Amino acid sequence: MISTLHIAVIFYSLSQFIIDKIEDPNEELLRWTEIICLKKDVYCKEFKFTSNHFDEKKLLR
Repeated sequence: MISTLHIAVIFYSLSQFIIDKIEDPNEELLRWTEIICLKKDVYCKEFKFTSNHFDEKKLLR
């Protein structure tokens, strides 16, 4: 299962390759719309621990 944190890390990694400004204004607007949606849908969500998160953490030590 992929978590919100994994998605954020993947998006950050991909964003490093998309640094160049796109010359077509419509494409640039679409790109920024996608970035804003990802920020709203991924980065702004509250992180919730699973019910057995702390038990799993103890097992890993």
